[in-house]
Amino acid sequence: MSAVCLDACYLAKLLCEEPDSRRVAALVADHDTVVCAAHGRAEVATTLCRKRREGAITQAEHARATDRLAALAAQGAVRWLPLVDAVYGRIERVYGAEGTGPQVRSADALHLACAAEHGYAVLWSSDRQMRAGAAAFGIECRPA
Repeated sequence: MSAVCLDACYLAKLLCEEPDSRRVAALVADHDTVVCAAHGRAEVATTLCRKRREGAITQAEHARATDRLAALAAQGAVRWLPLVDAVYGRIERVYGAEGTGPQVRSADALHLACAAEHGYAVLWSSDRQMRAGAAAFGIECRPA
């Protein structure tokens, strides 16, 4: 079974049509499972809600996306990687006593550290800051 590690933004692109959704779907098509850090559940939920609030998706599209994610998770096609102590330890080591870590938002640092701690060499994301800071976490971050 092969898995691909996505950030929450890319996972949301699989649920709602966006300009680069097809590239993300093509990437995922080569794998059996999508994995995402556990906090990505909250990020996807709030992203879908924001899209609905801003009028980017309808209530029906929001409901379909939410139901689709729940179904994929129930089938094991989407798995949430746990935020274990080692994830936080990696973040603490990266940022260290000097405070010179990469300029990455905390939620993105969680994605990077979680992917690394669970053995993923690559995390897929369109976030430039996350890609720039990935090497500090010992992984590669690529766009689709």
